[in-house]
Parts: sequence; structure tokens; C-alpha cells
Amino acid sequence: MTDKSIRSQRSRADRLSPYGESFYRQDIQGIRAISALMIMVYHIWINGVSGGVDVFFVISGFLVSTTLLRQMTKEGKILPLRFWSGLIVRIFPAAYLIILVTAILTLVFVPAPLWKFATNEFLASALHVENLELMRSGASYLDREAPPSQYQQFWALSIQIQFYILLPIFIAALGAIIKRLRLVWLAVAVVIAVAVTSLIFSAYYTGVNPAAAYFHPAARAWEFLFGVALAFIYPYLPTLSSREARMTVSVLSFAALTALLGGGLVFGSSLDFPGVVALV
Repeated sequence: MTDKSIRSQRSRADRLSPYGESFYRQDIQGIRAISALMIMVYHIWINGVSGGVDVFFVISGFLVSTTLLRQMTKEGKILPLRFWSGLIVRIFPAAYLIILVTAILTLVFVPAPLWKFATNEFLASALHVENLELMRSGASYLDREAPPSQYQQFWALSIQIQFYILLPIFIAALGAIIKRLRLVWLAVAVVIAVAVTSLIFSAYYTGVNPAAAYFHPAARAWEFLFGVALAFIYPYLPTLSSREARMTVSVLSFAALTALLGGGLVFGSSLDFPGVVALV
């Protein structure tokens, strides 16, 4: 191996090296807790859209992408089977326990004529395509006049699983761009381009069919992808050292939290979601 090829390999490795560092963000854990509380409060008592699920999607895109980038840096490549097996161990036991308990309670409390619908959604939730089943049946998430669905809450997990299936392949392709072209920002540009395309589709489809758009994976993909883009940018963000910079971040954080908490109160359930409204 020549000196030139060795230097080339080191240069490519240096491009990925920032992604190998582990980190823990307490603020992310805090916003996840706030989002969960918002979902319960807004849906149960206010009958509005909280935006909590959208925050979860962005955070999921960010955290899962950092995991894959760290794996690519340390192992030299993405290992999809290791990634998927980790998700199965972490997510599936609790999810399938809830699905099973819900099925048992359905047999006890739900009238027999409605078991057919419950069976369809039981299978859809178990196969992580509940969002597609709700689209097929024409369900509206905020329609309280419609018969209640025992499994409707699994639509969000279904979209997440669908995203997790494709993400390792996407990250591996972006990693190839960084390794071969040594251009981190080109990879970021690709992510943002795909995200903007999804956002445009979300805005269009929400206007055409808002009930279906709520559950459509392509109308939600941009939220995950914004998190993916942040995962690529995060290691290169400057460290804030000055008092003025930290104060600016505190003000922006407070403004963002206020917008998140107040969004559901302002929007209510009258506006179609997700579309551009979810940008807040």
C-alpha cells in the first residue's frame, strides 16, 4: 500500500471520527417526558393536537442516526442486523405485551360484532402497519364520533418501525458519500433535500386528504429526517463558551418550549395536521 493511499484512508476516517464519540443530553430526556405528558393532556382533556408525537419523531431520527453513525465509525460499516436486533430487544417485549393485553380486554369488554375490526387492527399493530390499516379504513385520529379503536395509538410506533427498517440503508449510503467524497455537507444536503420533498408532499396531501395524511409515512418522514440532518451536523457545532452565547441559547430554548407547549392550545383540532402546521 502506497503512502498516498494510506493518507487517503486516514483522511476519510478523520471525516467520520467525530461521530464516534458518545454523549448524553439531559435536555433530550426532559423534552421526551414533556412531549409524553402533552400527548395525554391535549388528547384526553383539550381534544387538540399537541405536537408531542412530532417531537418524538425528530428526537428518534436524531438519536437513532447518532447510534448508526457511531457504529459506522467504530466498525467501519453499518451492521443492520445488529441494529435491528437491538431494537427488537428494547421495543418489542413491551409493545407486544400491550397488544396482547388489549386483545384479551377486547374479548372481555367489546361487543362481538366489533371483534372483526379489532382483529384487523390487532394484526396490523403486531406487524407494525397500523398506520396503513388506519389509512385503508379511512380513520380520522381526532374524530371522537367514530367508534373507538383499541389499537389506534400504535400508528406512531408503526411509522417508527418502518423508518427504522430503512434508516440503516440510508445512513450507509450517506456514509459512503462522506468516505469517498469527503464531503459531510453533501450528505447533509441530501438529507435536507429528501426532507423538504417529504414536507412538500405532506403539505399537499394534508390539503387533499387530511385523515390519511396524518398516518402516511411519507407525510411524516421529514420529521425523522430533520433529526437525521441534525445528527450529521451535531459533532461539528461550535462549543459555546461566552456568556452571551449561552444566554442566547437559553432564550431560544425558552421560546421553543413556549411554542411547543402553546401550539396545541392555538391550533386546537380545527387545523389539518401534519402539513406545514407541524413545523412549529
